[in-house]
Amino acid sequence: MEKEAREGGLGPEARLALRQAKSVPVMAALKTRLVEIRQQLPPGGKLADACDYALGQWSRLEEYLRDGVIEADNNWCEGAIRAAGSGSEELAAYRQPRGRS
Repeated sequence: MEKEAREGGLGPEARLALRQAKSVPVMAALKTRLVEIRQQLPPGGKLADACDYALGQWSRLEEYLRDGVIEADNNWCEGAIRAAGSGSEELAAYRQPRGRS
């Protein structure tokens, strides 16, 4: 859906309308299923923890569904972090105490 919006050059209002039509029903079904699964699991297991995490982040997902400006991915952020981290191997050589390589 986001790819469709990006390739179509949709603005925030049109992107929001597309999300409302396509993503909101899917996310509502997903939340219902997460709650159903979680209710069947004892606490402390990995799947229970995963459900708890997803449900704990749900308000952030809802914000994405309500705001056409918010992007669904964080590629721009990851790219910035990667760029900031480039060269760290070269700098590591200067951080080594003398006599070590």
